[in-house]
Amino acid sequence: MDHPLPAYYQTAIGRMVRHLIGRKLKPVMTSAYPEHHHDLDIAALGYARPYLKYFSDHYPHLINLQTIAGEITPWPPAPRLPRRQARVDEHQLPLLDASLDLLLVMHCFETAAVPKDMADELWRVLKGQGKLVLVVPHRSSMWASRDDTPFGRGQPYSSNQIKHLLQDHGFDAIKIHQALAAPPSQSRFYPRYAPFVERLPNPMGGVLIVEAAKMIYAVKGDRASAKNKAKIKASGQLAGVKSQRSL
Repeated sequence: MDHPLPAYYQTAIGRMVRHLIGRKLKPVMTSAYPEHHHDLDIAALGYARPYLKYFSDHYPHLINLQTIAGEITPWPPAPRLPRRQARVDEHQLPLLDASLDLLLVMHCFETAAVPKDMADELWRVLKGQGKLVLVVPHRSSMWASRDDTPFGRGQPYSSNQIKHLLQDHGFDAIKIHQALAAPPSQSRFYPRYAPFVERLPNPMGGVLIVEAAKMIYAVKGDRASAKNKAKIKASGQLAGVKSQRSL
């Protein structure tokens, strides 16, 4: 059975949500490495396919790691380019230790069975001083209380909760942004007024966009099991990915 996320982003409201989040996400992603970014190892994990276009030109070696069921939309979209995508288990990523410079996690962390274990796995695959961009539902928002949106599923977080969780597992939470200031609505006028509301100051945005960096000192959490993980199979293609583990 296909996951509802791809279908949601095909609706008029879903497309507007993608636009509003993408507008906030793009500067966060591109400012992580404003220079010398063409040869970096970058990955998007979870279901980030609708957002890759906002920063893929900046990071030409970006790979797409999808965790949800259903068909994977080809990435890169150009038919003649080698595919850099796979369906993976978010708790056992098919990547070498310390292999990524930047990792975007979207529609994934809030539904993880054990978020602490997933945080350890994200720490494992990032290089020393590697950077993490995490998009999670905001606990204080109306979006988190509505199960007819993707942000009403799983575990929402307050700014303090996500900051403390990351700090306890080896990350320095540098900055937290918010997106989706307008409350969720099925009104056909939503795509008209939502961009205007987004420009207004609002502490109750539907999602938190967290900028964090891997710390290589004073690390907490249990990462010993990561060294003993068995090699797993990932469904998809990762042609040309320098940092891939044996699949």
